[in-house]
Amino acid sequence: MGLVHLVQGVFMILVSNDTTCPIITNDPSFDLETSSLPPNPQLLFDLRFGPAVAAFLSPSTPP
Repeated sequence: MGLVHLVQGVFMILVSNDTTCPIITNDPSFDLETSSLPPNPQLLFDLRFGPAVAAFLSPSTPP
């Protein structure tokens, strides 16, 4: 069964496109003018789906 997951992981990397999901942090920052804590969203990184799925399948592969 581990061999099947290995083949699936390699296949996912080979056929994956550049579809990404943005990972965003949302830390509040204090605004002196309004004395409030508005959200301050910042892009942390873009997560590519193909390698992420392949990494999810890799723990099931034989050593």
